[in-house]
Amino acid sequence: MKFYADLPGRRAAQMLADVLSLVWIYLSVRVIVAGYDQMSGYATPGQRLETAGTGIQDKMTEASREVSGTPVVGDALRTPFETMAGTGSSIADTGRTVQDFVHQLAVGTAVVLGVVLFGLLLVRLAFRVRWIVRATSASRMASTPGGVSALALRALVNRRYRPLVAAAPGLGDAWRRGDPESLRRLASVELHRLGLELTSMPGSAPGSAAGSVAGPNRPR
Repeated sequence: MKFYADLPGRRAAQMLADVLSLVWIYLSVRVIVAGYDQMSGYATPGQRLETAGTGIQDKMTEASREVSGTPVVGDALRTPFETMAGTGSSIADTGRTVQDFVHQLAVGTAVVLGVVLFGLLLVRLAFRVRWIVRATSASRMASTPGGVSALALRALVNRRYRPLVAAAPGLGDAWRRGDPESLRRLASVELHRLGLELTSMPGSAPGSAAGSVAGPNRPR
């Protein structure tokens, strides 16, 4: 696998981008957690309502039990306390409802932040993986018999005319003759687009002319 370019400038940019991606992941997690905690903080009023309502319900229920034993008027005295206990239960239910709503809102906020932040990272990752696949393919192609010719043909098909002429003057005749040096120069044009050097490829002969085309054929 080819993870980084051969050209120093592009390789440094790729490494820096990878480091920044790791920093982005760390900061994204911090932002998501902070967003969730911030939204969860709004559940405090609901917690207070639940606590107050539960307290009222417990006290009124206990009072109802105590007065229910009063002869003759026990049932009559118990009714107001039971009503108050029901009110406390309603308050507690309201508090729990508020907490559930805030929790769902906090989870939704975390999900939205995650989709946005990690979605941007996935876009960058897609381009990174695409480059790795293409660079690995080109690297392997250059190390196989006939790979230089295939890369030269790819350059003829994909690249503009002016850079090709600068790399290999008389490229038409050179292609028909199968001139090795011209083919290597054309292959270097294609590899240079990916930030690769032909001289770094296994099986390549020394003395590549890739350096002579580095100026006019920088990646667009």
